[in-house]
Amino acid sequence: MALLSAAELREELKHFASTAIREELAALKESLISELRGAEREQAEPSRKLVLEAHHGAAPGEVPAASSSPRDASLLVDQKEAAVMRDVTGSVRYMGLHGGQENDGRNKSRCSGFMMYCSDIIHNPYFEMLSAWLVVLNAVWIGVSTDWVARNWTTTVPDWFHYTDWLFCVFAVVELFIRFGAQGIAFFYEDQWRWNLFDTVVVSTQVADLAVSVIERSESFSEAASQRTIQGLRVLKLVRILRIARIASAFPELHILISSIIDSLQSLFWTMVLIFACLYGVAVVITQVVSDHKIAMGREVMEQHQEEMLHFFGSLDSTMVALYMVISEGIHWSELMNQLEETLGSWVKLLFVAFTGFELFAMMNIITACFVDSAMKVAAKAETKEVLDSLWGLLCQDAARDVDTDEKIVTREQFIAAYGHESMRKFLDLINAHTEDPDHVFSMIDRDGDGSLTAPEFLVCCERLMGPSKASMIVKIANEARQLAMQQDKVLKQVAADFKAGHQEILSILGQRGSSR
Repeated sequence: MALLSAAELREELKHFASTAIREELAALKESLISELRGAEREQAEPSRKLVLEAHHGAAPGEVPAASSSPRDASLLVDQKEAAVMRDVTGSVRYMGLHGGQENDGRNKSRCSGFMMYCSDIIHNPYFEMLSAWLVVLNAVWIGVSTDWVARNWTTTVPDWFHYTDWLFCVFAVVELFIRFGAQGIAFFYEDQWRWNLFDTVVVSTQVADLAVSVIERSESFSEAASQRTIQGLRVLKLVRILRIARIASAFPELHILISSIIDSLQSLFWTMVLIFACLYGVAVVITQVVSDHKIAMGREVMEQHQEEMLHFFGSLDSTMVALYMVISEGIHWSELMNQLEETLGSWVKLLFVAFTGFELFAMMNIITACFVDSAMKVAAKAETKEVLDSLWGLLCQDAARDVDTDEKIVTREQFIAAYGHESMRKFLDLINAHTEDPDHVFSMIDRDGDGSLTAPEFLVCCERLMGPSKASMIVKIANEARQLAMQQDKVLKQVAADFKAGHQEILSILGQRGSSR
């Protein structure tokens, strides 16, 4: 076999190196793609057991702050997706998937027939409607019975009042029992465990109230201290009125109001802390000055000629109440200011002007802004839910079902066929893609690239597409690109080292053969 020349050998080695590099990079690319798809499948797998519902996560267009490191950014995105998949199990059944054959959080192979039966009952819209009306009627009945006692000056009510209370109590206990039967022990730790615990407490107070009425009507009942205890327990019936908040999801406008209040509680709390801190500081100053004036004038003079000042500023708590009346329009601030100005001097006028100006024009407007901002976010979430609900219902009209998971599968052709519908137009406006090609829009939503959409995949991808690009997602993509570049550089260095070692070995062999000749 003829030996290759140095130039030919160099060309062969270059060809070998370039081929090896291409093969290594292709293998690396396939490995990375496989790992990413595997991670996405692991994230999406728990969502196959869920039913898509109203989203209480980040509002559309909200841009989270960038993470301090690429690894933190990746964790933030993963946690965001996990939060989205937890939020889709909210209080409202979503996207019309609760028709009895879809996955609604129940594992049919391990669920007893009783739990299946209870679950079918609570997911029936007529059951939800009946429960809502019973809660409303119970609240109305509490008002009627309370008004009857107030008008007739007696706590002894007709027997049919007690029968009506028992009827509402039986309905409430049965409803709670059915809801518990549908979920089992998960009733107390799943996503709606707070509402479930609230229902349990309310129904328990309802039973306790009826037990109190039975004790009160018994012959062994004494009129001593037990009477005061029972009067205190009877107030628990007012807690049942709060249960009307439980049915807010059935009324969109009411749901927006209650959700706005709940979402703004944290910011509202700290705003109220600042308000009362300012009120407390001003009250201490005024109370101290008035106390010095009281001591100088004497009790008799103050009680005879300055009784109103003692009433409003005689102690720290009364001063705080008076100042709160000023900022809540309980009393006009000029009435209090004139009393203090006549007695203590004109500097009090400056203090009152500064106090009322700060509280009324600054702090009260901040509270209003908190509620408005929260209401806008909740309204945006409600609009998003409505658009996604309408579009998914349209796409699922002719959709087939997956044999293994029993989920509805929407194909690319079905998605493109619905492109001219009104629901699709609203969806495209929502994701700012109304000028995009339908095939391209489907490719953006179909993140696993299998040519079909499932409900969890549709929701997660739509949540990503809504609003501008998120800073955390950009950091994650940059981090992945940097890691890919580092791995490519590592492969190239390894190939270069192998090439250099092979070249040195070939030169050594050629040198040995030349010397032997």
